[in-house]
Amino acid sequence: MAGRIKWTEKKIEELRRAGRGTGRGPDYRPWIEVQDFSSQGRCLRRPSKKTGRSVHHFMSDIESRLFVALEWQRDVSDIREQFPLFDRGFTQQVARELKVAHPYYPQTHVPVVMTVDFMVTKVVSGKEVMVAYDAKDEGALNDLNTLNKLEITREALALMGVQHHLVLDTSIPRKRIDNIEWIQLAAVREGEVLPRPNYFEDLKASMESDLLKYRGNLTLSEYCRQFEEGVGLPRGTGLRVAKLLMLDRTLVPDLNLREIEKSLVKEMTITARFGNLRAVA
Repeated sequence: MAGRIKWTEKKIEELRRAGRGTGRGPDYRPWIEVQDFSSQGRCLRRPSKKTGRSVHHFMSDIESRLFVALEWQRDVSDIREQFPLFDRGFTQQVARELKVAHPYYPQTHVPVVMTVDFMVTKVVSGKEVMVAYDAKDEGALNDLNTLNKLEITREALALMGVQHHLVLDTSIPRKRIDNIEWIQLAAVREGEVLPRPNYFEDLKASMESDLLKYRGNLTLSEYCRQFEEGVGLPRGTGLRVAKLLMLDRTLVPDLNLREIEKSLVKEMTITARFGNLRAVA
């Protein structure tokens, strides 16, 4: 992946003044963005309602998949990708103590502003906790430079009081991620025109009430078609409503299944709005 940025101390300061690597929630800008690289290689973007940002920047498929997994966790309140460790004097000192080489930008004498793939804010017992994640292909661990960077990052973050996790591509359950993305496709899009105000909220309430009384033996897709017919909805609306309930965690399927829509409704769990958790049947 060929970079477009010509790295100098002046350029680093320019990016910092532009707000790169600063902010939280909807105001955060990653240190490295997709447009900083040429069209070669694998760069991805995706929005997030959780962070309030229209675009998150990923440099690989595994970063994108890990983001999906992190965003789905209910204790996660913010995710900042390509998060910089701005104090290069600090990371250089860490490298010296570890007796490994600190990275420099190619063909320069400029020390790299080291980054962690994700700096995640979690709410634990009512308190915010920062947890860092790096996502790598397993094969990347054969590269000494990659190992050195990870070791510097891990030690620097430990000294900052931040726990660091290395996540390999082989450890991320692909089917689970695919199912989460399938569910997320149901979200109401910005600018989408609905038949009336509170259209999906009313339908979700109606389906939730029906599911709490449900005692049948239908698959999810069969149940949703029956729901559509009973309410007089266009084909496909019922399944979208069910997926919206999954987004809310009101309807809880097994995310490891090959095809959720073909699973039996009675094998799912429903969390009523008043907080009780029960099996559908």
